[in-house]
Amino acid sequence: PPSTPPSHLAANPIFPDIESLETYRGEPAAFVAEVRTKMVNQIAGTAKMTARQLRPRGGVLDGVMLVEDEVEYFWAPVPNSQYVVGYSLATPDDVHYRVPLEPVAHWAPTVHLTNYLHKLLDYKTLGDDLSRDDASIMQAAFAALDVREDGIFNGISYNGIWVTGAKSVITLAERSLCAPEKFTQYDLDDVLMPTAHEHLNELRDDPSRPGSCDDGAFLVDRAFADVELTLAVEEPWIARDMSGPSRSSFAITGLGTASGVFRFWPGYQLYRGFDPTVRPWYYAATANKESLAISTPYVAAAGEGIYVTISATIFEGAPSCEDSAALGHDGGCACADGSDCESGV
Repeated sequence: PPSTPPSHLAANPIFPDIESLETYRGEPAAFVAEVRTKMVNQIAGTAKMTARQLRPRGGVLDGVMLVEDEVEYFWAPVPNSQYVVGYSLATPDDVHYRVPLEPVAHWAPTVHLTNYLHKLLDYKTLGDDLSRDDASIMQAAFAALDVREDGIFNGISYNGIWVTGAKSVITLAERSLCAPEKFTQYDLDDVLMPTAHEHLNELRDDPSRPGSCDDGAFLVDRAFADVELTLAVEEPWIARDMSGPSRSSFAITGLGTASGVFRFWPGYQLYRGFDPTVRPWYYAATANKESLAISTPYVAAAGEGIYVTISATIFEGAPSCEDSAALGHDGGCACADGSDCESGV
């Protein structure tokens, strides 16, 4: 919170006035009049308002930014005491306009493409286990990936990690599964990768595939949509001319989504449960939507090298303004300029 640091040891930084936490330069005034006054007088209540709050821009050294959120406050007095307990619920901007919609079955941009997970070694070992019913599928997938076991692709060394430039690959985070608490066990039991591969390929256009977690789906609907939508960029990625002294220095191109799906190329194996939403470059991009974010050098997640990441926010929404209005967000509008839609695209 934007509280003043204590000037002496007797000062108590733990109990600042709630007004200093929930308002910025006196706004919203309704908070003081409706919420704080009733809390002080121990009168229970709720209130909705547009709040102006300071949020981190990314890392601890990136400062803060002023944002406006729709916030609902709830509070009530604690019986037989002078205390009041309360909490607030904010509607972040991604609820309004970064809501992916699953493409139609046999979607033209991806119907001829296959989704592959980043677990290259698992494709190899599971394919070698001829007792498995899906051994032939795993073998075919490993062959299609054309894995470079020397860890070198396009003249770049990935520090001995198996790498594929033939296909893009995806990672799934715990939040991507309908049963996130089973993520680790699924992975240890060699269930996660082959099941996800089947659902994202053999069953992706099957009308009998469950469409939601309530219906018994393996992946949350948002993650399934993100996998399919990001697959459409695989061919443009691979078709780029990456020759030359500057272009060949780009070791990886990736798309991270709010559902925990991360698609990247060239592909290699990352650690279990890699979640793009907790990576510094993801925070930096979402906190600075209007510009590129450039990181300081850091050791890459798989230890494959020292990276500097350039990241930017990409918006995804409804396919038309009519659908956008029905869903309550603006990301899919055909904007003449940035002022027409929240996304500005």
